[in-house]
Amino acid sequence: MTTAIFWFTFDLRLHDLPGLAAAMQQHDRVIPVFMLDRRDPWFFGGASQWWLHHSLAKLQAAITAQGGSLVLRSGDVQTCLQLLIQESKATELYFSRAYEPWLASIQQALFTSLADQGITCKRYAG
Repeated sequence: MTTAIFWFTFDLRLHDLPGLAAAMQQHDRVIPVFMLDRRDPWFFGGASQWWLHHSLAKLQAAITAQGGSLVLRSGDVQTCLQLLIQESKATELYFSRAYEPWLASIQQALFTSLADQGITCKRYAG
């Protein structure tokens, strides 16, 4: 049985995500995860927090309706992903391409750090 992780960033939906579709087609088990890093520049606005709360609740309901569960983690994205990969024994990480400079740099760093551990990152248009 193969396991992959799909990392949700700001594309909090199940439809129209090529990376999620690819993960579901190629693996027996896909773990959906959202990580909140309070150091991200996007986090602090009240409207952003309101949107995030309601979007995550809707996403969780959609995943639950399909028999799954959204994993929510808080903290440094790289650390959280590394721990989840170890816990789940996932072999691949899927996510949608980020265009925000701070998030794109995190994604790029993941390619390097996870490749050193034998974990493949796959980035798709979102």
